[in-house]
Amino acid sequence: MGDAAVFHVGDAAVQAQLWRTEGTFASTTPLTPVMGGISELSNFGGLAWFMVRDSATQSTLWRTDGTAAGTFQLGPMSIWQATHFRGMPFAVLPNGDLLFSGALIANDWELWISDGTI
Repeated sequence: MGDAAVFHVGDAAVQAQLWRTEGTFASTTPLTPVMGGISELSNFGGLAWFMVRDSATQSTLWRTDGTAAGTFQLGPMSIWQATHFRGMPFAVLPNGDLLFSGALIANDWELWISDGTI
């Protein structure tokens, strides 16, 4: 994301908003509206990846390239919605794909992979 830093403001467990900055007041802008709690913010592959908690038990995977237009949820809710995401940090495979664990059904953990596209 070049010289920009991405961060979230708010209560990570309840409501938060994703922002970007290049270190000046003028360059600091929101990337998302206020949404569910944001967690697991990680930067790799030129993108920032993060989880958005939609409810007490459901989270979705998002990514950003540091622009509002490049900030979106990966896949439709019915595919990417998960009851929990384990504490396993995101991992990047040698080919650049993102590896993480999640469950569509409670206690039915699986490894998931994404190349950053929907």
